[in-house]
Amino acid sequence: MCLEKIIGGAKIAKQDIVCYKVVLRGYDGFVTYYQQSPICIGDTYHSKIEFPYKSDYITVALHSFKKRKDAIQRMHDDDEHPTPIPIVVKCFIPKGSTYYTGQFDSKVGWLNAYASGTITYHKIIE
Repeated sequence: MCLEKIIGGAKIAKQDIVCYKVVLRGYDGFVTYYQQSPICIGDTYHSKIEFPYKSDYITVALHSFKKRKDAIQRMHDDDEHPTPIPIVVKCFIPKGSTYYTGQFDSKVGWLNAYASGTITYHKIIE
């Protein structure tokens, strides 16, 4: 998943920013939807932020959705993961973190999203 249609440049979070991620619930806990990286609810994760040379999208970062309904839409866009079960987690981009705003493509149009260098997985929503 790449953040496309980037709006403006890099920003620094002036306060915690609520966001949402789709993760997979497996037999041994939770993993991220695309990279299958293990995560724990309550933990904070860090990533570099990378753009391919001369591009207008972000390929490497911690991607998340601005709205819960958009995370749910994205979860229903892909039928690739019948098991483990996809769920939505409320997260936040911590104050002081670098982030970008942009959009992800979806079957229903563009979904507002973030790419950040830091994210905290807060609680299970759906």
